Amino acid sequence: MEEICSMKSCTGCMACFNICPNSAIEMKMNEKGFFYPYINLDLCSDCGMCKKKCPVNFRAKRNDSIEKEVFAMWSLDDSIRYESSSGGAFSELAKVILNDGGVVFGAYWNDEIKVVHGKISSICELHKLRKSKYVQSSIWNTYNDVLKYIKNGKKILFCGTPCQIAGLLNVIPDNLKENLYTIDIFCFGAASPGVFEEYKSFLENKYKKKILKIDLRTKITGWKKYVMSISFEDGTKIIKPQHTSLWLNDFKKALTVRESCQNCNYNNINRIGDISLGDYWNFSPLNKFEPDDDRGISCIIVNSEKGKKLFEAIKGKTHISARSINDILLKQKRALGSEQLPVSDYNEFWKLYSKEGFYNTSKKFIDGGEESAWKAAIKYQTAIDWLMMKQKGISIISYFEKKELKNIAIYGMGEFGLLLCNELENEDINIVFTMDSERILPYNDIPVISMSQLKEVEDVDAIIVTPVFAYNKIKKQLEKIVDYPIISLEEIVKYNK
Repeated sequence: MEEICSMKSCTGCMACFNICPNSAIEMKMNEKGFFYPYINLDLCSDCGMCKKKCPVNFRAKRNDSIEKEVFAMWSLDDSIRYESSSGGAFSELAKVILNDGGVVFGAYWNDEIKVVHGKISSICELHKLRKSKYVQSSIWNTYNDVLKYIKNGKKILFCGTPCQIAGLLNVIPDNLKENLYTIDIFCFGAASPGVFEEYKSFLENKYKKKILKIDLRTKITGWKKYVMSISFEDGTKIIKPQHTSLWLNDFKKALTVRESCQNCNYNNINRIGDISLGDYWNFSPLNKFEPDDDRGISCIIVNSEKGKKLFEAIKGKTHISARSINDILLKQKRALGSEQLPVSDYNEFWKLYSKEGFYNTSKKFIDGGEESAWKAAIKYQTAIDWLMMKQKGISIISYFEKKELKNIAIYGMGEFGLLLCNELENEDINIVFTMDSERILPYNDIPVISMSQLKEVEDVDAIIVTPVFAYNKIKKQLEKIVDYPIISLEEIVKYNK
């Protein structure tokens, strides 16, 4: 069978399916549950359009690229923010197009609980396109639908994975792209639709009920520790934490993603969309007026003039904080291309899957449940001890006074690190520097350094370690470099217990 592109490189974007003038392209699901194109030679006129428009063969381009601008953002509408996977950026951008009489395309769950691409034309339908799906959506004739609306003078916003945006840009003629706005999402790989069908069957057989709805990312336990929710037709619902969900565990480890995702040409910092969207994980507040409240924060990368125009239109309805490209590169390594997918585990997964199926294979790769619970318990107890101390009217400053600690450093600028900075802000304690491998931006102008820079900074009276569950490991690392005290936050809050 003649190939349109290498099967190993095929992204399943379906550009060939849309561009063929004779409907000679058939999309068939393979043994791993992914759709691949096949040419029906009885219908083919050998025009070559499928190969010419394939974004694997010919990289899609934009003509109005600008120097990238990066922002942390969340919607000021609490309901939009809560109903979104991250900060609600997509909804706010989509509303701009919809309020202008345009049409928005994106991935949604259809009545069969399959992920497909489709359109909405009103704000009341916006809920359909929200939320991360973690399953490759089927494009089918969507690119041709976009083309029809553009020809009718409609503004279009199309949201999809980078390879889907590339497919769309190759299908739409350049002279018709003026009213086409594109958003590519930070992609962690396109997970198998066929395997997901097997996962749904596993759930229905296990619980003896028919599934009505699946939400792979709900914030009922917060944004950072999101869970998946499965609703059944009898009105019952189950909640699956990330570390106990077979599907989420497989996806986060990139076990169920398409083969082309192992070496993607589009999922890197050279973004293909006018705007790129994702989560701003490990968000670093710049001051106490920019709290990380665990309700969701979006990252926006503006890549083009059209993207900038669309972004400008949402400024009054969102909180926006300008960031550096290096900061987001540090926090989205897998989505922006610097972190390679685990090939060995990937090959082993599919080898076992062909013999044992989804459940028996997936359960062999799930881990971290017990360790995760242990970490959570230590953090919880530290928070309770800190709260009890404050309720007794005892300030955390008393520990530093009794130990005569005037100049300190803080290791770890997560929730506890930020709280400690705020607690000491108006006290006679000098925070000389902070340390965090996931942070490059200063907090309240306090310098942030890496472990390798520790010898270059001035001595302090002590380093306070705020990741309490990893204190012993961190202490051993620091003691190889410095000889002053390394103190756990856990010790400080228990001092006056």
